[in-house]
Amino acid sequence: MAAPQTEAALPDVVASPPPPPVSQSPKYPAMMQSGGATLAVVDDPNQPAPAPTNDLGPLAPPPFLVPPSVQSAQDVERKVESFDAAFAPLRNLTADDVVVGCSAHGADFMGESRDHLRRFKAHAANVDLSQGAAGVAASLEAGELANLPLAGAKGAVGLSLYSTATVARFAPAVARAIGAKLEEWRVADKYVVVKTVVVEQAKKGFSLVASGARKGWAFVKGKVDEARGTPPLPVAEAPEKA
Repeated sequence: MAAPQTEAALPDVVASPPPPPVSQSPKYPAMMQSGGATLAVVDDPNQPAPAPTNDLGPLAPPPFLVPPSVQSAQDVERKVESFDAAFAPLRNLTADDVVVGCSAHGADFMGESRDHLRRFKAHAANVDLSQGAAGVAASLEAGELANLPLAGAKGAVGLSLYSTATVARFAPAVARAIGAKLEEWRVADKYVVVKTVVVEQAKKGFSLVASGARKGWAFVKGKVDEARGTPPLPVAEAPEKA
């Protein structure tokens, strides 16, 4: 027999080359890179801890409304104090101050409204009508035409201020006069008397209607019992209210 052939020795396994380095983008983490072999490190002890955000206190506005000049809670307090100081005179106004202020501002707005209307009328009088539509369009100015809506808007504001001043001026006097007349005519006492009489008459009317209904029901029941020829059935009637 032939001698068995010896098995050939296997060559050593060669390790696969390492993957090429993946370029890291500053915008996206490594785990979002195509073909990346490493994962993004969430908690890296070598990285500095993020700086805490400034606590602006409970009076701070929403983050998207924080002005650049506000950097701390003290800045917020200063802004709030300046805001309160600006509106402090409004809290100390009396009714007379409101009347005087509304009247003065109403007069100012009405004067501005008249000025705008006068300027609009002067511009409308100078429009060139001799050249037809082309001349009219060429001679019109948008700024002067805007005086008409401005006159209407400022006139409306002036009238509203005048109406507010009128109500604030005469409403207390009218209320006092009405109260004095109601007390003089003893309207409250007369109302109590009328209310008492109406309630009593209503009670009497309801009692008469109820008694009439009971009598009518008893009459109909008697007629029905007579027609049937049987002894009458007992019917419990509701007790009368005192």
